[in-house]
Amino acid sequence: MIIKQFEVNKINRKISKYYLFHGENQGHKNEIIQKKIKVFFSENIYQYDEGDILNNKEAFFNNILSKSFFEKEKLVIINRASDKIKDIIEEIVEKSIEDLFIILN
Repeated sequence: MIIKQFEVNKINRKISKYYLFHGENQGHKNEIIQKKIKVFFSENIYQYDEGDILNNKEAFFNNILSKSFFEKEKLVIINRASDKIKDIIEEIVEKSIEDLFIILN
């Protein structure tokens, strides 16, 4: 789901688990992630750069697909995302992984 800056209050984890934050103001995007999303995840927050995922796709999938007995939800934030990661995101969506929330920043 793509949300414009003035629609930040529409972020709802129950409606969509995938969000794209787009814009030049990186500070504002980080503030929204910190105040509106990270507050729902006390732990299991993973941050990646797109380059790290592209260089080691297998390790990325191992991390997001593995689940411990005590884990409820995972928040995955992918920084510096571009169209190069589109195929990987489509693969994640196809797998419809429960309890996984992804933000492309």
